[in-house]
Amino acid sequence: MTIGATMLPARTQVRSIPDAEVLMASADDPSDPTDVPLDPASVKRPPKRGIYAGMTLNDRYLIDRKLGQGGIGVVYLARDKRLFLRPVVIKVLLEKTGRDQWFEKKFQQEIESLARIDHPGVVGIFEAGEAPDKTPFIVMQFVKGMTLSKQIQAGGMDLRRAARILLQASRALTAAHDEGIIHCDLKPDNIMLQDLGEGEDQVKVLDFGIAKVKRSQVASAQDSTRVAGTLPYMAPEQLLGDPTSASDIYALGVIAYEMLTGRQPFEPATPYQLLDLQRAGVRIKPRQLRAELSEAVEAAILKALEFDPEQRYVRARDFGKELATALSPEITAQETPRIFLLYKPDAQTDAALAARIKLQLADNHFIVLSDEQPHPNVEWAAELTRRARTADAVVAFLSAESIESEMLAFVVETAYEAAQRRFGRPRLLPLRVAFTAALPEHLAIMLNDQEGVSWQGADSEAGMIQAMLDLLRTPPKWEAYPAKPQAAHRILPFDPIYGAVPLDSPFYIERATDQELYAALDRRESIVLIKGARQMGKSSLLARGLH
Repeated sequence: MTIGATMLPARTQVRSIPDAEVLMASADDPSDPTDVPLDPASVKRPPKRGIYAGMTLNDRYLIDRKLGQGGIGVVYLARDKRLFLRPVVIKVLLEKTGRDQWFEKKFQQEIESLARIDHPGVVGIFEAGEAPDKTPFIVMQFVKGMTLSKQIQAGGMDLRRAARILLQASRALTAAHDEGIIHCDLKPDNIMLQDLGEGEDQVKVLDFGIAKVKRSQVASAQDSTRVAGTLPYMAPEQLLGDPTSASDIYALGVIAYEMLTGRQPFEPATPYQLLDLQRAGVRIKPRQLRAELSEAVEAAILKALEFDPEQRYVRARDFGKELATALSPEITAQETPRIFLLYKPDAQTDAALAARIKLQLADNHFIVLSDEQPHPNVEWAAELTRRARTADAVVAFLSAESIESEMLAFVVETAYEAAQRRFGRPRLLPLRVAFTAALPEHLAIMLNDQEGVSWQGADSEAGMIQAMLDLLRTPPKWEAYPAKPQAAHRILPFDPIYGAVPLDSPFYIERATDQELYAALDRRESIVLIKGARQMGKSSLLARGLH
């Protein structure tokens, strides 16, 4: 069932048939469209309006039969007359929902979503248009296979197969998120398993009918929002009308729990009850239902199901990869690792050494990322933290020059905290560049326990690179990332705190901006840029933030 309402207390419900139900041709279905030709003589006399069996859209798509209908749309099987009657699926908006502007825009946004995403794990779109009576339609790829929901069995699926499916689904989701598209209705019914033969599946994510589209050319950010989704798979923030990419990761966590145990983590009767259950946390852990699951598998699923979206994975593919590795390590063993070389770009020795290391890593089939911008701005700093969180390993260059870099220390700390949450990934690998002295305390507490390498000149370079390659090919040690003592958090040497209005002045008027600054500082990973005209209180605000 799909929930649709203007706000949470409303009881309005809208049911839409999942695309997955109609984009499949099951082995049990004798009406497989690739085997049964259309018999024109069997077609009944068509109605005067709408789309019906026997009609041809755009002089190309011959409608074969209706496959299903829900509260929002209708889906038909059709034949592409220009491509040897290849089967396709045509989705049209119901006339009654077409009169609702919200549904009409969502239909257009589904077209926009499928047009933006180019990934083998997302169903393809061929064309969009209007029928003679102005009914909008979408022509989509026909996928021969079965939905994931029909493959989930009591007690859970085979672990290796589940690992492959979840890994593919997570990559498809990430491709959508990278395009600014949040699915909002991910569930087993909307994941097709295309049969590639010899036991191989290709995941196809379907039904972007209620997707949230950022930077949409169809709808604006000011358009009204409705709570929509399928109740058991809806994240807390989605129930409150504010879905994010983390909401899709939550839904994938529910799917993973269901695939591996045969049941859902929560069984609510209402959205209110689901919120209460989510806030309390998963009561029955996966290993209680299936003892063969490892602690790492359970920890990954529970992290994806965190009530706070900030505590979930940064990217869907991070979740998929960690879970797949925990379920069946050999599945991800052949993947190309991403290595982030973190050094001070204007430190000449570091930069020259990094250039040589890049060539060696590339020759050994690693993807190499680096920071080559000597004067990063706020946007570039955000990009560095994203790279640090999503890399498989971060090689931190430690030289007399680089250890003074606040940006390097900040990115190391970002990677360290990500590794605490992701079972040792990214791996932190310190590289001492002709540097043997003790590290500053804030770096020492994060790097002293890590396995690293040392470069002392050209004579040691070949051995150092080989040692680095050996370390990068071994699994990271999760226990090497303990929680840092509170006192060890970095306190930068700020200049004395001055402001136009003294800190103890009773005449300072607190504004909404003050609270925004304090909230940003509380998040700890924020990079704060304070801008404003002269005499607007920037110094006074900054002084209070630093205090």
